[in-house]
Amino acid sequence: MLALLLTTWIHALDAGHSGPTLIWHGVCPQPEAFASRVGALDFDATVVVEPSNGALRLDVKFISPDVSTRTLRVNACADAVQAALLLLRLGARPAEELVAPQDQMPPPLVEARPAADGGVTGVEWGLSVAFAATVGAQPAVTPRAALRLTVDSLPWLGWTGVRTGVPARFSGGPTAQAGFVVHPLIGAELGGCWAQPLGPLRLGPCLALQTELLRLEGQGVSNPQQALAPALWVALDARVATLLAGRVLVAVHVGPRFALLQPEVVFQGYGSVFRPPTVSGEASVSVGFTW
Repeated sequence: MLALLLTTWIHALDAGHSGPTLIWHGVCPQPEAFASRVGALDFDATVVVEPSNGALRLDVKFISPDVSTRTLRVNACADAVQAALLLLRLGARPAEELVAPQDQMPPPLVEARPAADGGVTGVEWGLSVAFAATVGAQPAVTPRAALRLTVDSLPWLGWTGVRTGVPARFSGGPTAQAGFVVHPLIGAELGGCWAQPLGPLRLGPCLALQTELLRLEGQGVSNPQQALAPALWVALDARVATLLAGRVLVAVHVGPRFALLQPEVVFQGYGSVFRPPTVSGEASVSVGFTW
């Protein structure tokens, strides 16, 4: 009777167990082909990929029935997928088969490159075009464009770039027809961000220096005046970025700018036509490629 009860209890446990499970989580998404590539497992396993000092830490935990963990440091999500695949396939073999012949090594999974961490792991470079709108620095919202070079090493990102803007005309002066034009001729920017993955996004604060050389010209008067004025700001931005199709990086920056240099331009008959305010704001969207 005791043996019968014990046998029934064991069969009940087996019936309630759906078989070995494979759990994957962390900053790198699990490729769709991964589970089928691993093959049948006779143990439970968990794969965890997390950022670690500019690289990635891969933990593969085996439960069969004892718990053991293999930990590796890799540079990119593709490396993490390949290493986890190899460890799991070797872990499913008998001990005498643990050395895999070269012709049985799993081929690369091209889909392993993440779309989740928006610029990812190791050190990556990017080149992007940004379009910005500045608020408060001039009498109206003014557009800007920039070409940016980025270097990304999770969780840090830095960039430098050149920028320019289109001329904008504003009313004012000694006559009803008078006005003046402000043209951001050329500028430069240098910044850095601290960003962490959140699903398919990278979020974080940024700090940047921006400088511009502006050309001002009076219009609608018999003797128009001209002047050049430098400007310098420090910007505090919030950045949201994501990686599309493996290589296309889209990023949004929004935040205030604080003037470090505030030259005042005065035209005769106009009075003060330009002086950068202490606080202004800027929002930009950039699209580019990484390698």
